[in-house]
Amino acid sequence: MPEIKDMTAVLQEIASSSTPVFLSAESTDIVFQTTIKDSENGKLTLENNVPIDKITEFLDAKRFFIQAQLIRLETEEIQSDGVNIVFPLSSLSMKEDNRGAKRVFFDQKDDVYLEVVNPYDGETVIKRPIIDISNTGISIKSPTASKLYNPGTKFLGMKVLVNGEIYNEVSGQVIYHRKFLDLKGKYYYQIGFQFDKPVQN
Repeated sequence: MPEIKDMTAVLQEIASSSTPVFLSAESTDIVFQTTIKDSENGKLTLENNVPIDKITEFLDAKRFFIQAQLIRLETEEIQSDGVNIVFPLSSLSMKEDNRGAKRVFFDQKDDVYLEVVNPYDGETVIKRPIIDISNTGISIKSPTASKLYNPGTKFLGMKVLVNGEIYNEVSGQVIYHRKFLDLKGKYYYQIGFQFDKPVQN
């Protein structure tokens, strides 16, 4: 995990690579995927991807969270420049990432999927796009919610597919599922898995 003094440099690197970050607030049940536009001059500027019908609820929150690669940030202060969401860097505190490992992110143009077998019937094959992966876990996106992805559900022999070929095979369990709004303004569900043991990617 980076030290505080390295936070600005890490955020600048994420901004320059246009890697998506996830913005949330304690008062909302939706996570908003967005990008960092700037992390200079003592402030962190994010593209405002919070829709109008959610902005009041979002702004009424007492705490806000940003997941950016290995960094998890928390703040009680939020600002706006009239277009973008702005956080004073001095107000941001870093928290330990729940994976403790660097994540690699993918988007729709990447042919990277997770293929699993429904653990309840042992037959139905489900294939979903991968959002991000690390050596300790993975998250996928699904168009609908399902009890299949309730936290604690175990999956064996999950296949990570890259360009249709098996890249890795892992086992693990669901640790969360949440609704999120992607960069294109479409709602999905993000399902996070923790591997039974770290793997080599």
